[in-house]
Amino acid sequence: MGVFLAPDFCLDRNSRNATHGRSPLALLTPQQRESLHPAIRKRFSNETPRTYEGEAWLHANTAGRLMAWLCILIGRPLPTSRGHLQARIQLKPGRAGMTWMRDYIRTDGTVEHVRSTKRIAADNRLLECARLVAMRLFLSVEGGALVFTSDAFLLDLGCRQLRLPDWLTPGHIRVVHRALDDHRFEFHLTSDHAWFGRVFDQRVVCTDPKEG
Repeated sequence: MGVFLAPDFCLDRNSRNATHGRSPLALLTPQQRESLHPAIRKRFSNETPRTYEGEAWLHANTAGRLMAWLCILIGRPLPTSRGHLQARIQLKPGRAGMTWMRDYIRTDGTVEHVRSTKRIAADNRLLECARLVAMRLFLSVEGGALVFTSDAFLLDLGCRQLRLPDWLTPGHIRVVHRALDDHRFEFHLTSDHAWFGRVFDQRVVCTDPKEG
């Protein structure tokens, strides 16, 4: 079966170029920003690089593991590791957006690096980019937590982007960034595919770095 690119969705370069340096929080209403937990508001407003240490619990079914390995070819946006691991997250805000570099330390000491960048396109849509593929996200607030929900997956061809059909993606992704207290937070990602069910379930708990 060949790869099918949905013909009804095509973005030109002008509509996808990033608006430099804007936090995803810029897409929220003032009321939504105010309803966020203060620690989350501060975390996503900070313009200095930071490193968070913590633990990860990574699960994927057979289809999810295959997807993660295939994604190595397009920029490694998903971990191939599984189980309970130590985690280190480096956040680097910059002109291209907010880059999240996630390191998962395996029990044998080897480290898997996962990287993606959140940026706001010129059309005020939030994208999470990993080299050749971008995920378009809808941003909301629920109970003081910041929630990212996938809206579409796009293949970057340089001069334009094409929407990938749902069956060729990880499915519906939902990411919840929740404050556990003033200094600890939980990142919980779930991905549900129409054919393959819950392909990914990832939970990471980290602590803010000490200031000063």
